[in-house]
Amino acid sequence: MEDAALDEPNHANLTFRAGNSKRTVIRHAIRHEPCHTGQIGWLLKLSGLETI
Repeated sequence: MEDAALDEPNHANLTFRAGNSKRTVIRHAIRHEPCHTGQIGWLLKLSGLETI
């Protein structure tokens, strides 16, 4: 994706402190996903289920 396209407003109208560009949403998703991955793994272990 070209820089100009990444700097356009996102289609979901999400706004973060860094702005509302597609670039900001992508960065947020990349940084935020590991938090939920860790939470899910923790919940599985508490339930006695195996994790990969």
